[in-house]
Amino acid sequence: MQSRVRGLLGELFNWSIGGRGAIHDQPQPGGSVNEPRGAFDSHGAPVVQSSLYLSQICDRLGMQAVSNIGY
Repeated sequence: MQSRVRGLLGELFNWSIGGRGAIHDQPQPGGSVNEPRGAFDSHGAPVVQSSLYLSQICDRLGMQAVSNIGY
């Protein structure tokens, strides 16, 4: 499911990866129409890489770079 919202800064997109808990559809305060919920990937299931930041460092600079910053 993809939902995109046009905002003042352009197109916005929300992601939830490996999240837990109930998903609730609800309108903005004072509104009556549910807001687009964004994308849910691996909801309720842990993902292998617990840190997107460390995964990106590893992809871009290699595992040695991750070790160099203390991980």
